Amino acid sequence: MASETAAIDDQLILLKIRFTERTAAQLDALWCNLATWQNGHYAHEDTKSLYLLLHQLAESSGNFGFNQLGQQAARAEKVKHNC
Repeated sequence: MASETAAIDDQLILLKIRFTERTAAQLDALWCNLATWQNGHYAHEDTKSLYLLLHQLAESSGNFGFNQLGQQAARAEKVKHNC
């Protein structure tokens, strides 16, 4: 039983690492595009990708212990619905 628990814990740690790395890469890419977007150069696909990322972060961040990130993503996601 203890070895099963340890195996599950190891899997959860790996999932958290993958989530963190993927999220960091996605946020880096968005950050790089921000200057371009501020100049008014963006495509509908850019806003769609941003909304999808915010939705995913709002839904999954809390599962990995990033509650504040999830809350902020949920707040930002709602901006789309108010526009």
